[in-house]
Amino acid sequence: MYYSMKTLRLNLTKAFLAIFGLIAAFGLVSQAEAQPVTLILTVNGGSSAQIVNGQSVALQWYIDGPVINCSINNGVGVIDTSNMPATGTLQYTPPANTNTNFVLNCDGTTSSASVAVAPTVTMTIDGGTSQTNDPITGRIDNVRVRWNSTLSTRCSNVWREDSSNPGVQIFANSNGDYSNKNQPSGFINYDGWPHGYISESATFYIACYNDVAGTSATGSITLNVTDPAPPGNPLISLWTNTPMVSTDPLYGYANADVRFDSWNTSWCNYNAYYADGSPYSDLPSGFGAWSGNTSRNFTSIQVATTTDFEVTCGRNAVTIGGVDYPATSTSDVVRVVVNPSGTTTDRSLLPPVTISATATPSTVVRDPIFGRGTTSVDLTVSNADYCYLRAFLLSNNVEYNLDGWTRTNSFNRLNGNGTYLLYLDNITQDTRLNIECLRQFDVDFYDPADPEYVQGYETVDVTILATSSPVAAPPPRVWIYGNGYHPTAADISATEISSTNFFINSGNDWYKTNNGTLSAPLYGEVTFPFDHPSDLTDVYDIYLRYCDENDGAYNTFSVSVNGGPVLGTIVTDNPNAESNVCEGSTEEVKRIASGVTLTEGDQVTVGCQNDDLSGGEHCRFLQVYFGGGSGDGDTLAAVTSSSTGFANTPTFWYSENVAKCDANDSWATPLGDPSLAYLWKFGNWDLTGADPENELISTSTSFDTSCYRYADGLDATSVVTISLPEAFSLSASTSIATGQCIDPVTLVSTTAPPGYMADPVSGLCVAAVDLAAFSPSPNIGGAVTDNVFGTYDNLDAIIAIENLGPGEVVFGGEVSYMATVDPDPAQALPLISSPIGSYSSGIAAPSTMPGSTLSPTLTRTFNGVPFGTHQLCSRVNLDGTTNVPEWNTDVTNNTNCTSISLPVPPPPMSITADRIVVRPDQQALITWDINVAYQMGCTVNGPGSINESFNTLTTGYPYSDNQLTTPLTSTSEYIFSCTEPITNTTFTERVTVEVVPESQEI
Repeated sequence: MYYSMKTLRLNLTKAFLAIFGLIAAFGLVSQAEAQPVTLILTVNGGSSAQIVNGQSVALQWYIDGPVINCSINNGVGVIDTSNMPATGTLQYTPPANTNTNFVLNCDGTTSSASVAVAPTVTMTIDGGTSQTNDPITGRIDNVRVRWNSTLSTRCSNVWREDSSNPGVQIFANSNGDYSNKNQPSGFINYDGWPHGYISESATFYIACYNDVAGTSATGSITLNVTDPAPPGNPLISLWTNTPMVSTDPLYGYANADVRFDSWNTSWCNYNAYYADGSPYSDLPSGFGAWSGNTSRNFTSIQVATTTDFEVTCGRNAVTIGGVDYPATSTSDVVRVVVNPSGTTTDRSLLPPVTISATATPSTVVRDPIFGRGTTSVDLTVSNADYCYLRAFLLSNNVEYNLDGWTRTNSFNRLNGNGTYLLYLDNITQDTRLNIECLRQFDVDFYDPADPEYVQGYETVDVTILATSSPVAAPPPRVWIYGNGYHPTAADISATEISSTNFFINSGNDWYKTNNGTLSAPLYGEVTFPFDHPSDLTDVYDIYLRYCDENDGAYNTFSVSVNGGPVLGTIVTDNPNAESNVCEGSTEEVKRIASGVTLTEGDQVTVGCQNDDLSGGEHCRFLQVYFGGGSGDGDTLAAVTSSSTGFANTPTFWYSENVAKCDANDSWATPLGDPSLAYLWKFGNWDLTGADPENELISTSTSFDTSCYRYADGLDATSVVTISLPEAFSLSASTSIATGQCIDPVTLVSTTAPPGYMADPVSGLCVAAVDLAAFSPSPNIGGAVTDNVFGTYDNLDAIIAIENLGPGEVVFGGEVSYMATVDPDPAQALPLISSPIGSYSSGIAAPSTMPGSTLSPTLTRTFNGVPFGTHQLCSRVNLDGTTNVPEWNTDVTNNTNCTSISLPVPPPPMSITADRIVVRPDQQALITWDINVAYQMGCTVNGPGSINESFNTLTTGYPYSDNQLTTPLTSTSEYIFSCTEPITNTTFTERVTVEVVPESQEI
């Protein structure tokens, strides 16, 4: 029978006890031998104890009965049993950081007691344990509570008790504002939603557990909060560096500059008024972004007429020390005069917005397989601010998103001046392409009937007709083979019998000819043995995975067996290949020979005639596929293992003239019972072949696959049947009967032993487990930052596989695992996935149920992770991979996520002065530079009229600029400050120019 060693030992023990009881019943055991033995070992008075590191325990023992040799492990030593009953007490200090099991052994009879070391928990608060409320908000903007523990597997949610409500526990259960929630170390922010703010003294707690040892400990820390002085009155400093500006004659706008600082405020609002005092219905473009900031520099505000800019800042009502201070605010206004000379431009005389658009071709022919047509649009636009591009179906005028064309948002609209070539390769229906271009001033300020509006607005349509291909596509075809065998170039290299002018390129495992200009044309060949894993003699179709570059040259591949005639050829000359180098896009898989009978040990020769006289082409192939049968409707015999009764059936498929192969239409059906059919492949398939898929079957089974195309909806299906010898066929019902599984030794259906279940595919008795992903933890200690791009390389995700039992994950069971990083949504970046790992070292069964055990720590490494707050997830037992079967069909616990925050790496930035010491009324040249590839808003400020601002997305990188100060009269400090807008992180550099007085000799 198929049991674990633990179960086997238990059964043997039960058998021994039964035999011993039988002997005793027949009087074969003497009275002296039957005298009972009493052993009691305790630690601190019980069978187990929990201690902290360095604490000693009291071991106590009681021994009575016919025993002589008694001892306690861990260095306690031999126990004196000369006087019975024997008792004793010993103080013992277990090793640090170690759980200890004590065993009292007397002539093979034992008693045990255990000591578990409790976790240690420390908590800290950023900024210290004494902090003061903000006088404007009456609270602390952010309290970051950190925890760190040792000897724990997890720590629970943080909770607190406020000084006003002692004994009332307030738990922070939401994942928001947590880093490493439920991990041995991490932190939580009290900075608003979802955990609120802290405005009074409070004590914070967290409980940490060692789920393996069954120990726990609670940490705490108290924050003492004091009240500040009463808040001061709001103040504003508002100014402009552009008090007088002139409009651009073409676009009608001037760029204004408005800047302000405020004090004793928590919010600011912005308004704009025309010179006559009437308010703007919408704020001018560039003014009002980031509304609410209490200090701001607006450097590119578009205005067409004299405008008053108003900033109102204030604070809300606040209570300080029990005193209520009402809300209050203040305002200031600055004017920007537009066209102070009074001259204006006759906008009706400006050049009009023009659009020229041509599609080539205007009638596209849909690909007969994929159903898509291709065209290019030449587009030229003049005198506009920007353009919107839209696509509409001609049939019903419904707008739809067309890849490569649609631009309807401010962030992706087309610049209104320039020439563009837009390539569209997915036209499936008759389409109207619309181009709408405008000069914003004319559209905003004039009625559509006015000449100015007409001059500043234009729209053009381009019609694309889509027709079906006049050439009917060949019929869709798919072939499926059994008993597949596919040696790679590396496999062939290890077993090759001979090789001429062929060698293995170890960098990418390609076989290739080393031709060259002096030896071309060149013939090369390699001969290797047919070595099927199951030693199967069968009829095979042979396929070759080779490289076909678009280089104007060609090769001819051939195949033969045992030195016989050529059985088939492939000519490689694809003018439509996407590259002239050997890479994924130029790989091809094609059939080179059909109906070839092969027996174990036959010699297969792959040859290649190279006809490239220029020396730029190599014969290259990567794999040879042998598919059993003809690929359609065959019945093939399989070799069944005499030890398990199961057959391994590697399948292989190949398709032509299709767009997609779909796993949802691919079934394996045991013969005689269609109700047991199951999907044998998951995910979308390759179209031109794939590595053989291995399926274990215990009865004759048919495998089918289906592929189809979009243009006409036609599909193709193929089937292969794998026949097992009747002597080894198992009844399909034995693998699904409730509580039954197939013993892999006897091949007989049996009741599943405790902790075992039937494998859902094979029906074999396997350990019953429920696997879960343990919450991941980032390890940024070894990460390397890219300060220019703001990313982290070599960032480790620490994960583990949790076994919820009841059985054990046996050694050799392959459990797949991986980690993913879902970047901050504000960065609009795709999911980052680690490579998939495989864990096969086994995980013990939980000692109690419910309970769990953990695998050792596993690591997945990421590169190129941007700064910000992301979701880090661990996944185990992934779909579509070789995995350990689970009894729990709910696999939601196979994924576990936590929030991580990666700070912005310090950007390479500096500010310098050409002279750090000057005389009065002398000038200094201030130079600043920054090298970042992401967005930062930067300002440079200081005396002597140094007042600049810029955005790194506009300037590009690296960026450097300088400015000469006006004459200086006193020592001056220049501040270069940049803020990253997603995390609101600010970096600052400074330089000081010292002004020393003139000296005079006396």
